[in-house]
Amino acid sequence: HLAAAGDGSDFVSTTVPGADFTAFGPWGEIRGRFYNMLISKQGADGSLAWSVSYHIGFTNRVQSMRSTHDSGVVVGGNTPTYEGLWRLDYLVMRLDSMGQYLWGKTYGGMSNESLVVVRETPDGGFLLGGDSASAPGNSKTSPLYGGLDCWIVKIDAQGVKQWDRSYGGTGQDQVGDLVVLSDGGFVVGATSNSTDGNKRAPLYGVTNAWI
Repeated sequence: HLAAAGDGSDFVSTTVPGADFTAFGPWGEIRGRFYNMLISKQGADGSLAWSVSYHIGFTNRVQSMRSTHDSGVVVGGNTPTYEGLWRLDYLVMRLDSMGQYLWGKTYGGMSNESLVVVRETPDGGFLLGGDSASAPGNSKTSPLYGGLDCWIVKIDAQGVKQWDRSYGGTGQDQVGDLVVLSDGGFVVGATSNSTDGNKRAPLYGVTNAWI
């Protein structure tokens, strides 16, 4: 499970099994099980305020969740792409203060993206941080520098993508966390073993922390 505290109440999320499925497509026949996102809100005294379950795509995994300025919730995670069940896109879902669904959007290229963190920005939008193995295509416009790049996506309050940026080199570059600053800028904490691309810091060992 994953929990994030804010405004005197806690939000808890987990992944719960749903119905079995059989899917057919260019990847052949896939048998498996749907997974839903289960999100609950608890009051300061531990009582259950509400609990909701949502399903977008085949299997949804929650990675990050935060309260928003309007007492709502933003949920960030991953969901399979249209290109294949084992390739993932970023998934962002917006709920109101009672857990009611407002909107959900996916972002990614033709290969694999894995969202790690979602944070609200001063303009009411959101910054998404994770990693990408995709060349430009679909909703990704920034380049692919190597095997895996840090991929930052800015969306507005309705989930419309405003821009995306890749950071890394020919190695493996992965976001660990992201902090939004009061001026709208941001700081990313990542791991990296690249020495090229748009990375300028030297490599001191097998894998380094990269800010």
